[in-house]
Amino acid sequence: MTIAIRRNGLSLAALTLMLVVPVTTPGFAAPRVTDTINVGHNASSVAFSPNGKKAYVTNSNDGTVSVITVATGAVTETITVGDYPASVAFSPNGKKAYVPNGNNTVSVIKTR
Repeated sequence: MTIAIRRNGLSLAALTLMLVVPVTTPGFAAPRVTDTINVGHNASSVAFSPNGKKAYVTNSNDGTVSVITVATGAVTETITVGDYPASVAFSPNGKKAYVPNGNNTVSVIKTR
């Protein structure tokens, strides 16, 4: 003989099962480093081009910006800017990148 106790439309057996079954997320691994890309000295920030194809990394001690092709992970260009570049911001259309420097200047990079 089976006795089912119902409360709010759920049986006690189903409620117990829901509390005991662990919730897992298949296919998701813990975050980890998958690659390392060598750029200039003291890489301080990274910004992605509006289309996501390039990553621009400021190298503070070199006064340069490394341009990485995201699909390959390769540094394709190193652009000399002012002293101690701090970050990169893109124009709304993505045709220019602006890099503020520690010497009270902003370098403007024509992107491709």
